[in-house]
This record gives sequence, structure tokens and C-alpha cells, in this order.
Amino acid sequence: MLPQQYHDPGDVFHRTSGWVQICPAGNEAADVRDILCNYGCRSEVVGTYLDSLAQIQVVVWVVPMPDVSAAEGVYNNSNQPDVNDWGIWCPGTGVGSQTCQEQWRSATFYQRTGFCHRYLMHAYALYVDLRSGSAALPALTLAATAANRSIGAWNIPGTQCQT
Repeated sequence: MLPQQYHDPGDVFHRTSGWVQICPAGNEAADVRDILCNYGCRSEVVGTYLDSLAQIQVVVWVVPMPDVSAAEGVYNNSNQPDVNDWGIWCPGTGVGSQTCQEQWRSATFYQRTGFCHRYLMHAYALYVDLRSGSAALPALTLAATAANRSIGAWNIPGTQCQT
């Protein structure tokens, strides 16, 4: 579900961590947690990636849902402007761990959610130095969009995903 690396148009991102955990994990905002619970989320795969210069960190979630309608329900309900706090995960103590400071909430970020079959895929990109400002968005958008299209069901040979 989590490749060792993925590419966006300008860079290569390498996986720095990955694990399976219960869902919801508890670091999400209450609205995201409620949506996941209401649609039957039980476990999730979480990983982190860093670009080749260790400037951009992308946190990804692959959430297997009970069926396609549950994945679509989570997608439709969580893909709203006011429902966006999935929390953040750290790659441990190495490069990128500084994003786990509380200041990450004020950094500029870009996130992308999609679903394919019964899998929900979510990617959240931010700069490791927690910079803010609109100049950060183009690179973050590319990183999160490419991650979202590289994880989860996209790795199942022959899978045709629409989102």
C-alpha cells in the first residue's frame, strides 16, 4: 500500500516510515474521527515521505473501508473545507520530526483525499521548516497530489481508480 518511493513532476519522495494502526488513531479532529467511525474504519496504514532535499514532508493514510459505499461516504463527508484536520504523523527522530511541533498547524500545507474501490487515500504535504505563505503551495500541491495517486489501491496491478 505504501511504495518505497514515488515521483512528482520535479522530485522523488522516499518513504521514511510506515506502519499499521487502529482507526481512528485519536490524533484527528473530532469531526474527522466521527466520520471515520461512522463508516466503519477499523485500521489504517500511515506513512511519511521526504523529498530528495529533505525539505517537504508528506504524510499519507491508506484506510481500508468495509466496502466502496463506505469509502465514498468518508470521501464525500471529509472532503469539505471545514473538515480537514487529520492530525500529523512523524517519521521518528530524524529529518522531518520537527514537523510534529505544535507550530505545524500554522504552516502552509496542501492535502488531497481520494478513494478507489474500498480504499480511502489521504495525503498531507508541508515544508519541514514549517514555512507559510502562498509561495509554498505549488510544490506542496504537486507533492500531495502525486502521493495520493501513488499509494493504496493505485499499487494493485490492473486497478482502475477514478479519483
